[in-house]
Amino acid sequence: PDDPMIELASAARILHVAAGTASLLAGGVALATRKGGRPHRLAGKIFLVSMITIAATAIVLAIVRPNPFLFFLAVFSCYLAVWGRVALARKKLAAHTPAPRSHYIPTAAFGLFCGYFGVAALRSGALVFQIFAALALLLVVGHLRQLRRGGEYRVHWMLDHQAGFVTAYIASITAFMVVNTPRFLPEAQWATLLVWLGPTLLGVPLLRRSALKLTAAERERKARG
Repeated sequence: PDDPMIELASAARILHVAAGTASLLAGGVALATRKGGRPHRLAGKIFLVSMITIAATAIVLAIVRPNPFLFFLAVFSCYLAVWGRVALARKKLAAHTPAPRSHYIPTAAFGLFCGYFGVAALRSGALVFQIFAALALLLVVGHLRQLRRGGEYRVHWMLDHQAGFVTAYIASITAFMVVNTPRFLPEAQWATLLVWLGPTLLGVPLLRRSALKLTAAERERKARG
């Protein structure tokens, strides 16, 4: 008889791939459409559901065929999408206003997850894994500090929303590249680093540029009174 776990893993893999494809398409639409418009909101919802589905199916796949790198990336990208979604609930909060306590839950849970995988990364000796675990822990510390202090600008919620969804999209692209491009690249450390870190090195400066534009517009608005 067929092994139920193998069948479950096969179904999870199909759903995982489908959700990954949906995340790439929906994320692209969300980035390309007008912020606040119906297509943007719908694409954002599809992207969030896709990220949650990816993380859920990654848990099943990790049990049957352990792959700590991709499992970590799936949960990481899901957290980022959740952070971006929860930020919308802070839209009416004034600058320097602490976030509601419930907003700490996803970040605290992800922090514990990162701590566990950080130890695993050190034991494995995998450089890329160690880099991602360290970056994730630094991000958690920054998010907790931000939730406690509140945003510096009135548009703090938009900055968090944008950062969460865009970085989740970067993580989704990274996962796609990790799975599909190694067969076309040489087996070298630089190629591995390129696949894992390339999307981040390209995407984060663009995200930073957009954030600077938002904060500059906010400072100009304050200057005009």
